[in-house]
Amino acid sequence: MEDNYEVEYKCQLKDRNVLNTTIKKSKKISKKTIVDRYYDTKTCTLLKKGIIIRLRNFDSIDIKYNEKSTRREFSIPLEEVPDSKQELNLILSEIGLRTITNPSLMNILIENDLVEMGVLHKDRDSYDHNGVRIDIDKVQELGNFVEFEILTNDEDKIELAKKKINKLMKELKLKPLKENYVKMLLNKIKKINKNKKTNNKTNKKIKKESNDYI
Repeated sequence: MEDNYEVEYKCQLKDRNVLNTTIKKSKKISKKTIVDRYYDTKTCTLLKKGIIIRLRNFDSIDIKYNEKSTRREFSIPLEEVPDSKQELNLILSEIGLRTITNPSLMNILIENDLVEMGVLHKDRDSYDHNGVRIDIDKVQELGNFVEFEILTNDEDKIELAKKKINKLMKELKLKPLKENYVKMLLNKIKKINKNKKTNNKTNKKIKKESNDYI
């Protein structure tokens, strides 16, 4: 199980060419497709608290949450979950969720009334630029984004990591977004559902008016 402090900034990428010079000076890490499944209560209790629980590529459970002024990130490979009861329950307890007797993703969801809130598909190109991880994402339904991230297990290095990323974003003239992917996705779904309701009302009105002329 990985336990790190996460320093991450996400920016919308309207023109990928702005990264060309930086990418040329960076080391390619990987190119892959990622499928993330996000879980929360039906009223989005976790999201409102800045807590994210996701299943990535059916390989690992990732839990992110705020701790004072820092961001914590835990990643547990699925095959290690049954043997990580103590560590997993400690994390669940810290974020205000019920602990479990038999560790598994399904038991975490059932015990805490969590449901799947959405699924994100993204194609990701990853690079290392002087210690800053750069992830260029093409996200289905949402668009193109770039993430700048530094993971550290040393709390004293968090401010230094923030300064390093902010300097890079300033050089690239990019501004960080306040919303994460899951919030963007939920807002998108909410907008689609709202449009469907509006269209249904309009169709019913048209049908009624048509019937009035018959």
